[in-house]
Amino acid sequence: MVGFHREPPMPNRPLLPTRPATARKGSRLSVPRLRSVSFKPSGEAVLGIGLGLLSAGFFCSAYAIFVADPQYFERRLYASLPTESVDPIVVGATQKSEASGEGGHGAATPGPEALPAETIVYDRPPVAGDYQIVTVFGDAAILTTRQTVLRVRVGSSVPGLGEILSIGQTDNGGEVKASLATLRSAAR
Repeated sequence: MVGFHREPPMPNRPLLPTRPATARKGSRLSVPRLRSVSFKPSGEAVLGIGLGLLSAGFFCSAYAIFVADPQYFERRLYASLPTESVDPIVVGATQKSEASGEGGHGAATPGPEALPAETIVYDRPPVAGDYQIVTVFGDAAILTTRQTVLRVRVGSSVPGLGEILSIGQTDNGGEVKASLATLRSAAR
């Protein structure tokens, strides 16, 4: 095989001790010394042991960091992301508002600050017959038209329906009463 070369043992160099062990009366057993063993590691062995120790050290240190602080690597990842392309309207608020009284700062206000909404442009103004109720939950409802999906609450103003007066559950689904019309879910 290539790379492995083994010399045959020399006939004048025995592998066992050169003289047998002898014991004299009243003395200890004398054992002849064996030849000293010399070990010359190859470059491959040194490289393999070194890489093994480095790998074990790396994984042990990563595990110790994770046990001490489980969010350490996530924080490092998020800190390395670019922040100039973050749009708070698209991704949501990134900081608590001091004006809303959260965290004990500022004066308390009744609710969170509203995000600015885009203006919806219709090809024609919607009428009450264009709306359908998708779902009703609590004091809010999801309404849909051919072009948009809207989340409405009591007191909000919707084109074609006017001001929303009440939102409630019925046997067939939900009911949205507005100043210009009343919407009811179709029977299922």
